Amino acid sequence: MGYTNYYYQERDFTVDEWKLVVNEADYLKELGYSVMAGQDMDEILISGDCEALLLRKQRRTEKHYEDDNLSFGFCKTRMAQYDLAVWYLLCSCNQLLGEDFRIGRDR
Repeated sequence: MGYTNYYYQERDFTVDEWKLVVNEADYLKELGYSVMAGQDMDEILISGDCEALLLRKQRRTEKHYEDDNLSFGFCKTRMAQYDLAVWYLLCSCNQLLGEDFRIGRDR
């Protein structure tokens, strides 16, 4: 199955909050991780050896199936090297938004 990071984004990021998240993503890029981010972008992509993390400024609004939880997101990394970057960014979002951005991961 594989090691997976989970998150629940209960609301959109504000403009100021998103700037802080993008700054953290830029920091990860400086450390050598494969990160696509920018102040004019509404998405951040961290790619690696398994699934990519796609983090959006606005939470999802379109259901993929009837019981789809629009706040739920995940990224399976299989504990590859980029897992640290994924977890770092998710922790940064959790620290910024608190209960509006809950995180978890396989143990």
